[in-house]
Amino acid sequence: MKRIWSIIYIIICISLCLLPFLGMSVAPTMTTTENTEMVQFPAFKKNGRINENYLPQLGAYFENHFAFRNWLVSINSKLMGKLGVSSSDKVVVGKKGWLYYASTLDDYLGSDPMSERELYNLSRNLSIVQNYVEEKGKRFEFTIAPNKNSLYDQNMPYYYGKKVSDKKNADRLQALLKEKGVNYTDLFKVFRSQDEILYCQRDSHWNNKGAVLAYNTILDGISKEHEDLAEAGITESYDYVGDLNRMLYPKLAVPEKNYEYDTDSSWEYEEGESAEELWSVTVNSDSSGTLLMYRDSFGITLLPLMADTYENGVFVNEFPYDLEYEMEAYEPDDVIVEKVERNLDEYLNYPPIITAPRSSSNPADVPVPMPMASLDVQEDEDNPDYYKLSGKIDPSMLADDSDILITIQDGNKKYTCEAYGIHEDQYAMYIKYDLIENEEITVTISVTDGDEIKPVYQDKVELVQIETEEDFEEEIYEEDVGEEDIEEEEIYEEDIVEEDIK
Repeated sequence: MKRIWSIIYIIICISLCLLPFLGMSVAPTMTTTENTEMVQFPAFKKNGRINENYLPQLGAYFENHFAFRNWLVSINSKLMGKLGVSSSDKVVVGKKGWLYYASTLDDYLGSDPMSERELYNLSRNLSIVQNYVEEKGKRFEFTIAPNKNSLYDQNMPYYYGKKVSDKKNADRLQALLKEKGVNYTDLFKVFRSQDEILYCQRDSHWNNKGAVLAYNTILDGISKEHEDLAEAGITESYDYVGDLNRMLYPKLAVPEKNYEYDTDSSWEYEEGESAEELWSVTVNSDSSGTLLMYRDSFGITLLPLMADTYENGVFVNEFPYDLEYEMEAYEPDDVIVEKVERNLDEYLNYPPIITAPRSSSNPADVPVPMPMASLDVQEDEDNPDYYKLSGKIDPSMLADDSDILITIQDGNKKYTCEAYGIHEDQYAMYIKYDLIENEEITVTISVTDGDEIKPVYQDKVELVQIETEEDFEEEIYEEDVGEEDIEEEEIYEEDIVEEDIK
């Protein structure tokens, strides 16, 4: 059998030399396997000069566009898969036809784990967000969608058998979330308690049965009344082609089993047209309540279920979360945050945008002889209604569980805010620009060490007034109205006054 595959492989390799010439003359390939932008045909001359990179660029174009490309990618992947090797650095070829997402390997192997400081910052950031939501009288719930190989690793390749550690970031985080009082739905425990496999073999996500299990568990966690679909009819389908399947075998992907639920859904899109969009708003007059859900690709199969349960649903798959704006705009009853295990560090890179909450701590007003931190104050690039204060702190000043506090002296007002922890030694906080009254403020940065609060930075900061959209429109209007228009308007007003007096 191995000899037959070797002969086939040699034939395919020879064909690779001939097919490009035939392919380019027949029809070009218009999309890549990875759905990335196609290489454009290079210009022989660029800016009036001969393009020195013309030949390499032409070769890249030729390779990217020739017909049969996706067929060859698929065939090559099948052949390499027979040897237990993946042709894509994004996909791990497992046993029995199973595929896994390569970006989950660090979690699976326990390599490159988060530090204790990073895990603490992550739990505290979520705690800050929950406190903000609950202070508005709303419910908050956080959940982690498990990586497939965290639940079903029996078909991972043998050469990934040597794990550095069995302790995963998600497992280590749970104890800190409990300590901080963060409302957390443990999907790991629930999925592991099931005898049935609830993820797709050739996709990185749960199947529709798994989505229903996650949906029931999350809404049970916030005590939201909902239909559990236990009585719904289920039909097996064999036409599902998953993301890893399409990525590795664009032309030879074999569909696999999934499930369809027979439900009488009555929701519809008010904004957006697909669960795969980054932003969707749904309505359902047969249900009650408003949901604001921050989710990722695992939320694609959750969206229809949630949309059918709430009268209004807002589903966001963008970073950073513009939480304060969206809370004010939609007034949700429930805020659910779902994030896949492999991307937990996004809460360290992109914390949600809210005005930093006030701290009950009161750092002593003492001079800082030597700055042990940096400070940058700018208009936030994601929402120009906010100032963003950010910087780094000398690692020697930070314990694993140090909080970062920022005190602002704004004229006669003085208050201390809780800042987000970013990675190990960075911080960030947001504040709406209209909450600051003076053009110059004094900023003091402090860190906690047990019960002690240590100031590490203090300086005066001049703030550049943020130009609002109204200001911008007013400037445009003033530029459009010239002196002649102003003079005519003044004369007109004078005429009106004289006639009224007469």
